[in-house]
Amino acid sequence: MCTLLIAYQAYSDCPLFLATNRDEFLNRPAGGFRYWPQASGGFVAPMDKQAGGTWLGVNTHGIAAAITNRYGNPPDPARRSRGELVPMALNEVTVESSVERLCSLAPGDYNPFHLLVVSTTQGAVVWSDGQTLNHERLQRGFTVITEQSYGAADGGREVHLRKALAQNPSRETLAQLLRTSAVAGAGARVSIPEMNYGTRSSTLIKWPVHGLPRIQHTSAPPDTSQYSEFDWSMLEFESAQRLNEA
Repeated sequence: MCTLLIAYQAYSDCPLFLATNRDEFLNRPAGGFRYWPQASGGFVAPMDKQAGGTWLGVNTHGIAAAITNRYGNPPDPARRSRGELVPMALNEVTVESSVERLCSLAPGDYNPFHLLVVSTTQGAVVWSDGQTLNHERLQRGFTVITEQSYGAADGGREVHLRKALAQNPSRETLAQLLRTSAVAGAGARVSIPEMNYGTRSSTLIKWPVHGLPRIQHTSAPPDTSQYSEFDWSMLEFESAQRLNEA
């Protein structure tokens, strides 16, 4: 599952704000944000320690990427991990080149997904049903992406979240939606104890007009823990300056 709440050029002081929950099996090992070196300059992201990929990240060229799964056929374990797709997108230097690379993939290599690729000035969503690949420009304003998006399913929590986003919510309201139970109405937090599944972590990315993005992350459900601030000063790589100059 997973939920992406996107405010793209919706706030004058913050052209990009992402509020995200990751839903996953509770016993799947994961780590917090760290630097991933790449030939193009690298990115920061948490890690799925089971498959080695990630679900969310920000690169040194000012691009953020995030993925959800997509309703459809049961996942095929013979296909490649969808956690490879975010690093693939973040190895590019522009949104356009990320989208071009993703759209060149064979859709049958991966189980269905929705993948957001966005900067403060451009954005797109690439999605696959496992047989075909599609992409669409991200529209200015508020967007929700879940496993039900782009015609994958009707009803459920995405309907409630869309209604909430139609009210032009504040950043605080978006963060509150992450903490609110999906069962309770317009919320994003998932808990399915009988399947040992639910919201595992939550991340807020606030990208101001100038300077580095502010990344806040918790490796627990956001209604039970506080976000911790990602400390850019801990990183020892020169490419971080590119973000500050973006």
